[in-house]
Order: sequence, then C-alpha cells, then structure tokens
Amino acid sequence: MDKQDLEIALTDASSKYVDSYKLRALVSVVPMIGGALDQLFSGAGAKWQAERVGQCLNELNVRLEGVEGVVQKFTEDFYDLSTSAFEGVVKTKSEEKIKRFANILANKALEEDSDWDDAQLAVSILTSLEVVHLDILLVALSNRHVSIGGSHGTNNIFDLMAGYDYKNEVIRVALFDLISKGFFSQSGSDLGTLNGGGSIDTFEVTDSARWFSTWITSQDSLKN
Repeated sequence: MDKQDLEIALTDASSKYVDSYKLRALVSVVPMIGGALDQLFSGAGAKWQAERVGQCLNELNVRLEGVEGVVQKFTEDFYDLSTSAFEGVVKTKSEEKIKRFANILANKALEEDSDWDDAQLAVSILTSLEVVHLDILLVALSNRHVSIGGSHGTNNIFDLMAGYDYKNEVIRVALFDLISKGFFSQSGSDLGTLNGGGSIDTFEVTDSARWFSTWITSQDSLKN
C-alpha cells in the first residue's frame, strides 16, 4: 500500500473512532450536571478530539512524507492498532505525547517484521504515562542511570531534571512509577560520603525502557 492509501485508511479509522464515541448517551443520565456534560462532549469536547486526531495524522504525514517502502497493508491488526492509538491521542493535550503516538504508528507502518502485540503494548504503555514520565525516561536513557541522593556529579535525577518545570516530589513519584513498570532497576544503595553527600540509590535503565524508546522514537532520524 502506498503512502496515500495509508493516509486514507488512517483517516477512515480515526473518523470511525470519533464518530462512534458514546459518551453523550452516558452523560445524559448523570444527575444535575448531565446536561452541561452533554454540551461539553457534543461541542468543545468533540472539537478537541478532532483537533488532536488531526494533529496525529499531520505528524504521520511528516514522518511518511517522501519515504519509500511503507510495507504495512491496512489489515484488521493495523486498524486495531490505529484505533487504540487514537483513543490515547484524544485523552491528551500534550503535543509531545501525540507525536509519540504518531511515531508508533509510523514505525509499525515501516516495519513488517515487528510483532503486532509489541506495538499494541507500546500504545497501551504510552497511554498510561504522563509527560513527566517521558521526560524522565528520555533524560535517563541519555545518562544510562540516575540516582536519588548524593551530590552533583552522581546523575542525581533532580539535577538532571532541573531544566524542567517539575517539583521534586513529582519527579520522585514519577520515577518510582517507572520503576514499577520495569523501566528501571535498582543497581546500588550506598551510604558513602562521595563529595560530602549522603546515601545514594542508583537506578539503571532496563532493556524494557530501551525497547519502549525504540517504539516512541522516530527511527529515521532518532531525534524526534
């Protein structure tokens, strides 16, 4: 299937998703505020959904423009994957996350050998993550490991994330959430006095994190 056919198929999948959204039937029975919610989902909510899906399709166009060798046919598997991705897209206003969903779809469109279950899992994981999780993960991948505690020069996660607008408490919670997902493993816990610092807990990036990164990263440039 050529690029134009792929775009038509993806647009069809996205429009079917938006058109089949059933929230209006559910919110109409909510006491007291059902009417207001119905207006939200039939007006601004539907508009936001369409805009977000449109942004994802635009990102796909950027990824696939001028690329030869789109190997995936629009099978039921690709429809399921696209629909799952669009479900995640409409739940976030983050341009960064939307771009990552587009990367998963583009990577699958360009890779015949990868498993459909892998792609679906990547979409599911991305849907469950917030932007702070992605920021921490990508910073950690460029440093191989991060630490909590210690002092400067120990890859302290709070120092590495100093350029982001997150409170330390949020960074800590997000890091341990990523640990629970298997993206980090604890590689050490020291009570040394390195540079006058206190205890240091060190966490290594796992192969699972690297696997996930390959799905959400633009493989043609490795920069997006």
